[in-house]
Formats: sequence, C-alpha cells, structure tokens
Amino acid sequence: AAGGAADVVEAAGDGRAVGWVRNTVADAMEAFEWVRGEAPATLFHARFAMGDRLGREREVLKRFGRDSKPKDRAGQVLIATQVVEQSLDLDFDAMVTDLAPVDSLIQRAGRLWRHDRPGRSAQPVLSLLAPEPADDAGCDWYRSPFPRAARIYPNHAALWLTARELKRRRVLRLPEDSRAVIEAVYGEGVESGAPSALHDSWLEAEGEDHGAVATARS
Repeated sequence: AAGGAADVVEAAGDGRAVGWVRNTVADAMEAFEWVRGEAPATLFHARFAMGDRLGREREVLKRFGRDSKPKDRAGQVLIATQVVEQSLDLDFDAMVTDLAPVDSLIQRAGRLWRHDRPGRSAQPVLSLLAPEPADDAGCDWYRSPFPRAARIYPNHAALWLTARELKRRRVLRLPEDSRAVIEAVYGEGVESGAPSALHDSWLEAEGEDHGAVATARS
C-alpha cells in the first residue's frame, strides 16, 4: 500500500486529480496520513457525523465532481472508501484502488475519466494494488497485504480470480467487457481454477450468503 501512496503523490505532482479507493475506513485513514504531507489530500468515508459528511461531500464534489474547475482539481487527491463507488458523480484523472471484488472495481473504474475534459490524452489508467495471483498462492494471499479488508471481503478465491483476470487482460473496455470479466470470476465452476488453499474461503463466503438469504426470507 505504501507503493500506492507513492503513485498517488506522483500523479498529483503532475497536476492530475487523483482518487485512491481503499477497502476499510482504517486503511483510508492510514493512507491519508501517508499522503497529506506530500500532496493536497481530502479524506472521505461513511463514518463522519452527518453534518461533517455533508460538508465533506460538497467539498469533494467541488474538487472532483462533474462541474469541477481545473483550478480546483489540479493536483488534488481524494482518499476514500466504497462510499464513492455509486452515489457520487466523481471524475478523476488518475485512480489507484486496492483489490476488491470485480463488480466493485468496475464501479470504481467508472469514476475514472467519467466526463470529457480538455487536455486528456492516451487512455485512462487504473492502478490496482494487489498481491501477485500466483498459482500456488497460500491461504494468507490476501490477508497478509490487506489484513483489515480480509474481513470485509472474505471470498479470497474470488479476489484471486479477479486479480488473475485483470492481469491477463491488461486492458479493460467498459461497459463492453463487464459481463465477461464478472463471468470469469463468478461463473459456474470457475472457483476450481483458484489455488486450493483459497477454496475454503469461497465455500465459507457462499455459506454466509446462503444464510443471509434464508434469514431475509424468513
């Protein structure tokens, strides 16, 4: 994750508006401490008191929203949690994200180059912070680099499949590739392609999902 901080600071130094999406509030707060002395940074997550959160939301939209001005967004960094995935119309020039389930990553990618802006060239780049999806990955493959997020996203086999698929593709076209990428992670029988050490996490997560559905129905 410290490497992610370096990438964020470098992109901000180039004058870009940068988003770094982390998977827990504690991780976001830690990243904020790493970055704020090196670049203008804003922290945003769902645990702010409502009044503070609404004020912070207005600030975030001013700097990174659809109508944000070049002078307001240049070199600015937003470090946030999943709160930015769906509810806010944000637009980053560069983005870093921790490894998360593939559907969440697609939502996060939708905040990169979301609107037309002058001066952008080439293609948008989403930097993914993830352990190498080695075939012999052990049971701590995800838990070791992301100990807090391991409890938020317990299906580490699906995370491994996500990392492998994105590494294999390199280039992701949205929305055209969305279905194929999700099928590569959650399609029938794909879990057998994950390392055996991660299979238990798939079964445990699946059992918890079934239990939640049964509770909801009752």
